[in-house]
Amino acid sequence: MVQSRVRKVLIAIEAPPDRRKFFNFLVPLGPLGVVSFLESRGIRTDFVDCQVEDAFPDVSEYDAVGFSVTNVNIGPTLERARRIKEERPDTRIFVGGPGAQLDPRYFCQESVIDAVVTREAESVISAYLLATDPGKVPGLWLKDAEGRCFHTGEQPWKWALDNLPFPALDRVDISRYDSPIRKARPLSSIVTSRGCPWKCTFCHHSEGVNWRPRSVQNVVDEIQWQVEKLGVREIAVFDYNFTTDQRRASRICREIRERHIDVHLQLAQGSRVDCMSRSLLEDMKAAGFWIIGVAPETGDPETMRRIGKNFEFRAVRDVVKWCKELDLCTWALFMLGFPWESEGHVNNTIRFAQELDADITQFTRLLYLPGTPLYEEYAAGSTKYRDTSFFDGSRQDDAVPVPGDFLQRSISRAYRATNMRPRKILRLLRLLPLSSLYRATRFALATSNI
Repeated sequence: MVQSRVRKVLIAIEAPPDRRKFFNFLVPLGPLGVVSFLESRGIRTDFVDCQVEDAFPDVSEYDAVGFSVTNVNIGPTLERARRIKEERPDTRIFVGGPGAQLDPRYFCQESVIDAVVTREAESVISAYLLATDPGKVPGLWLKDAEGRCFHTGEQPWKWALDNLPFPALDRVDISRYDSPIRKARPLSSIVTSRGCPWKCTFCHHSEGVNWRPRSVQNVVDEIQWQVEKLGVREIAVFDYNFTTDQRRASRICREIRERHIDVHLQLAQGSRVDCMSRSLLEDMKAAGFWIIGVAPETGDPETMRRIGKNFEFRAVRDVVKWCKELDLCTWALFMLGFPWESEGHVNNTIRFAQELDADITQFTRLLYLPGTPLYEEYAAGSTKYRDTSFFDGSRQDDAVPVPGDFLQRSISRAYRATNMRPRKILRLLRLLPLSSLYRATRFALATSNI
């Protein structure tokens, strides 16, 4: 298999079928990291995000087009790829991202897809685009001369994350990205580490089970760059678990203060409560954090055990209590739809959420993702995760024993019992801009969550 070197490449993200059913669209750090890495290797690279833009560029000037795929834009991505191949058959098309990693063979078997990138994309895509023989590049799924799919082997996980350039945030209009949960705009995001050492049975672990941190200096350098050069006023920290190393997290917070960086910060992902202490929360508050996400996922003891979270409900209560004492807002994340869940399990989760009384309580639907223990045990072979959101309405899957109508009723009941109380609504009015509450309400109606 011989190919010629590319001159120019387009990295693209297709929009999900219905944008109304998504809570937020934040700057896509993964694809923008690929853009900056390719540029650093001398490959001219453009970027388009159809989540916030309506026009797709003319592909005639590109030798290759790469798509970042999630579970919610698989169909639109393949549709776009087919149109490109019809217009320009010689244009190479490759896909990567968490959606492609769920089932790379599925994408490889598509006639319009030339390569599927697995694991971390930066160096794999660069090597693929520059190689004369991509079959020797680890981290790819390709087709042989007879059209049969084969895997070139896994690329090792990156440990020296400081060597990667910052994501190309300067190539997008950050003001076009937003979330209802924020204090200020422009709102950006950052990932300070990759991987997660815990083994929750519903998680795909698309970044591996080894926790790999960036250095304190490197992280704060990027925060300072975003604030001082790009005009960012709030940053969402999107690590799988920012507080895995509490000493490192505290050092990052102290470095932000020592450099006098004026920025709002939010812990957007739900960190593990057994990796948080009151002293760490004090440091985070002093650095500019205003809201802390915690992810118990459930309030039911059986479910807590079976999903492998392996921490005590008492630890969740402690973290929420400390946050309230420190005047930090709290964002509690729960998940419903586990295959063994009955009315009693759901009631336990709702009661625990009410007891926590977080400022914002969020309930998402379990998706059975290939490669996870829950998928292999309860939904092996199912493709219902494709183009399906964690937030989106009723879901019926014959391979899963929880009926979609029961799940929808449970989600609606949970939201009404926690977030729709008058006292909670008044608290949210004090906490968030009115425009944010309008967007959140519109989202809840679009997804039938209330």
